[in-house]
Amino acid sequence: MIGKQSSRVKPQEKIAARVASAVTANLLSLSLSETHKTITIDEYIVKIHPISTQSRTPSRKFVAFDLDGTLITTKSGHTFSRGPNDWTWLNDKVVPSLQSITLPIVIFTNQGAVIAQKTSKSLSNFTKKCKLILDAMKEAGIDVSNVWIYASPKMGKTYKGKNEAEFTKMRKPEIGMFEHLLKDGVLEDVIKEECVYVGDAAGRATDFSDSDKKFAQNCDIPFKTPEEYFV
Repeated sequence: MIGKQSSRVKPQEKIAARVASAVTANLLSLSLSETHKTITIDEYIVKIHPISTQSRTPSRKFVAFDLDGTLITTKSGHTFSRGPNDWTWLNDKVVPSLQSITLPIVIFTNQGAVIAQKTSKSLSNFTKKCKLILDAMKEAGIDVSNVWIYASPKMGKTYKGKNEAEFTKMRKPEIGMFEHLLKDGVLEDVIKEECVYVGDAAGRATDFSDSDKKFAQNCDIPFKTPEEYFV
């Protein structure tokens, strides 16, 4: 007589199922445009990535930028953006420079005014602005299928997750966003000395911080200011 197989779920399987469920619950992926999707992980990082990457071979080099004050500035002249439409390119050299890049273009940005919750207006405004920037890039002939955005939001007062430390790890000059890039399959066997990170927070007398310069140092990649890169 052939015995019946037990239908009981083993403890290990229960644990694996709970872990998989937790990961799924903490990761939200939404379509942003025809080319990109928005991914949030437990509110501590926002990624805006190309939808299709199947035919792309991982690169050994990349060119990375800060966003505000490096690629763009406010159209209104205010220090901080007043909405998704309140942006313009930093200067007339940015677009030609981006057009000449054949490597992955990566943006690492601290977004201290953004809370990455589903119903957050600040998150909606930020992703809308990124969509407009990507649309402008595409219109200018830049290969947006190779543009990757990583944003470090702030921890909301109502955050109830268990990853408080991750918010600090993601914020430049910490290298959490760079570590996510390395895990995301964009790069392989990176030749760091042939990459570059461009940012305006360089610790100069008129700068608000040196977080961009230290971020590059912590990632062990060369650093340039916008004035040095966009020539």
